[in-house]
Amino acid sequence: MNTSTEHIPTNLPDVTIVTVCYNALTHLAGCIASVVNQRNSGLNIEHLIIDGNSTDGTQAYLQQALEKGDITSYISEPDKGIYDAMNKGIARAKGKIIAFLNADDEFLPGAIAALSAPILEDKADYAMGTARVLENGAFTSRRWPDLDNAFMGAICCHQALFCKTHIMRDLGGFEGDTFPVIADGDFMAKLAAHSYTPAHIAGDHVIFREGGCSADCVVTSADQYIILIEKYWPYLLMKITQHPPMFQRVKHDIQHKITNLKKYTALHSGLDITILLGKLLRMQHDLMQFEKTEILSREIHQQQTHSEELQQTRSKLKKDYFRYRILAKICWGNKRKYYIKKKQLTKYQLKWHK
Repeated sequence: MNTSTEHIPTNLPDVTIVTVCYNALTHLAGCIASVVNQRNSGLNIEHLIIDGNSTDGTQAYLQQALEKGDITSYISEPDKGIYDAMNKGIARAKGKIIAFLNADDEFLPGAIAALSAPILEDKADYAMGTARVLENGAFTSRRWPDLDNAFMGAICCHQALFCKTHIMRDLGGFEGDTFPVIADGDFMAKLAAHSYTPAHIAGDHVIFREGGCSADCVVTSADQYIILIEKYWPYLLMKITQHPPMFQRVKHDIQHKITNLKKYTALHSGLDITILLGKLLRMQHDLMQFEKTEILSREIHQQQTHSEELQQTRSKLKKDYFRYRILAKICWGNKRKYYIKKKQLTKYQLKWHK
């Protein structure tokens, strides 16, 4: 079955919220309501639903939601996975800003306006918020934005990322074929690599339900994380060079990926990890070379600093020596004896500070 239905807005929207779903009727009402409840913000909000041809009554529910005006449009048709569905949303979005809210997640009050504001004011190209993690009916943690995680994983939950729509299209959307589980992290790495201007918005913005395709992805997609870090390795090395304190974090991340690769191998018996392990070992070698260079650089700097300090000390001692020599000639009695001793001491210090 292929269904496509749309309610055309009279004005182009400020924000497009894309929700992809498949047999997610249980939570879909809460997701949609969390968008509807923010229409009093003064923003023109478009809400697109991209359904993967669900069989649990989702299509009938979406038609009712459309007729009530709770959503802007929906399509129901088979897709190639979550990122294929998200790319369909990118192609259909009419808003200046685009964001993705999963069917089992919800925006917290005021989130859409808060995350849209810096973009609509042309102060940022994308905005990052915080997600509260809901697990087994209880909030267990928060996921804060972390720009330093670029090129190693996602900089924030994709549900809390608002981005200019044209940028998302310019960057080609989500590469689901290469990264079937972490294409959102790959997209965020693209943002960082192109030096777009970010905004970090304080407060909580999204309720993120733990589970689904993201569950245990650090282990089950260990190979994808290795491909991701290899793809952006030149950028990450440049970041380390510009900000050396990042070195220890990257070094730990590489070792962590080696550990997860071994776990991944245990889950997939017979998998040949030689190529993937080789990639990580090459990265470790690059880090070792960087560390040696940094140590050498520090030693050279210390030597240069010591040399400059020595020259300054000798210059001062020379001035003192000539002053004491003159005073020893023009003074008499105890004063002359005093300056002769000072002259001799300074001469000794000059020999010592060679």
